[in-house]
Amino acid sequence: MAYGPVQYFVFAFPKNQFRGEIVPALADVVSQGLIRIVDIAFVIKDQDGNVATMEINDLDDAEFNAFGEIVDHTDGVLSDSDLQELAANIPPNNSAALLVFEHTWAVGLAEAIRGANGQVVTQGFVPREIVEQVMQARGKA
Repeated sequence: MAYGPVQYFVFAFPKNQFRGEIVPALADVVSQGLIRIVDIAFVIKDQDGNVATMEINDLDDAEFNAFGEIVDHTDGVLSDSDLQELAANIPPNNSAALLVFEHTWAVGLAEAIRGANGQVVTQGFVPREIVEQVMQARGKA
């Protein structure tokens, strides 16, 4: 089976203010077939530095159902040590979501690159601020 590139993002939510606003946007890109959610986990650190971690499958039925159709199962890519490492890097009174997803839109491209014996040399993202500056300079902001 062919796979697209798999990527992860960590989203921090200061003052533990995560309320699920990103779920509809995730549902949109999943329903369009652009990405497939591979794994989702959450880390919550209280004011005293106490940590709670949970994977999507650990949520109660109501919380899990809030994610609707975007997650039918997870592949268990994230380990407890991944979550503990994440927890060590967020300050007290903050939470974070760790999202692992496959770029399904790129399956054909990835196959073509592998078929041509191509290899990823490096990858990265251009920071949003830089994109905004360039677009503003081009008069497209």
